[in-house]
Amino acid sequence: QQQSQVAEEMNRAVVSIRDVTERTVIQTVDSASTSDELATLAGELNAAIGQLKL
Repeated sequence: QQQSQVAEEMNRAVVSIRDVTERTVIQTVDSASTSDELATLAGELNAAIGQLKL
């Protein structure tokens, strides 16, 4: 019975690790998307500033 309890605890821990990993992947993808958007906006701002100098 003790082995069964240990196995259940290990299973819960593995599931918890999986859940955290999935959330981390989602957050990483979101961060990459946000970085791309910021890079695009920075390029647009740079172009707008360049036109003001002319």
